[in-house]
Amino acid sequence: MSVNNLSISAVGLVGQFETIQYQADDEAHTLLKQINGLQTIKILCRLTQAVQKHRGASIACINGESQFISMVEQLQIRVKKLLRLLMASADQYHTVSSIKLSGAISDWESILSGWSEDDIIENYEFHSHLVEVLYNLSRQCIEDCNMYIDPSERDIMLSGLLNGIPVHIESLARLRGLVTYAAKSGSCDHDCYIRISYLHKKVLEDFRALNRELKQLHHGLPKVITLDDILEQEYHLTHLLELVEKNILKKRISTAKADEMFTLSTTIIDRYWSVVDHTILLTEKEIFSKYLHVDT
Repeated sequence: MSVNNLSISAVGLVGQFETIQYQADDEAHTLLKQINGLQTIKILCRLTQAVQKHRGASIACINGESQFISMVEQLQIRVKKLLRLLMASADQYHTVSSIKLSGAISDWESILSGWSEDDIIENYEFHSHLVEVLYNLSRQCIEDCNMYIDPSERDIMLSGLLNGIPVHIESLARLRGLVTYAAKSGSCDHDCYIRISYLHKKVLEDFRALNRELKQLHHGLPKVITLDDILEQEYHLTHLLELVEKNILKKRISTAKADEMFTLSTTIIDRYWSVVDHTILLTEKEIFSKYLHVDT
């Protein structure tokens, strides 16, 4: 081979290397965007969980349940820190819209400014609106960060869990706030009764559908949730709904204890949030595995 031909071959190899290098950089950039997106979703999940819990605890406080005051104060500190963390993530990684995030912060500040003087239902609605805003931010983050490109069957399962479970959790979290209020007040006015009746039915339908889905996913995603966990959740949820029906809906004069209703509901809610946490961790692992996979 002549010197000239060798030079041409070398140039060709350099060109190929530059192309490969560019492709690798682009793939790495996509991976980093996905990982940053997952970190933002983690923050949004923690934030949503805290706002949901603040809704239930603040409703109890408004209704005179003083034992919830310290919980409300702690949750307010937690929400403030999580919002700051979310703002930092948005500024550095652009994983959520700064404009929409500013709107969420304004909603939270509105809740803080007058929650203790609010009507029960007003407080309930203000919190519920903020939770919906946070859910929309999470969904948008999943979409913008291209979390699932050329999805496999497992990816579809993970995506379904990330998008589906939080919606079901919110139905139960709304029920928690209202039944805690009804239990403390010892009565259930018409507006509250209608809302609890609707949520009682919706929670039952939603979680039956969710648990059927989880049982199907159990074989494909055993690290997300075990069959024992699913059965235990069914037991606790059935017990809660029976208490609501027996002590609130049938009597219209509540004989349930506020702290018991709040604690039982929270136990179920926290367990489902743990499923979301496991889903995020498994998604992160799947993303890394795909990136590091080498075709042979």
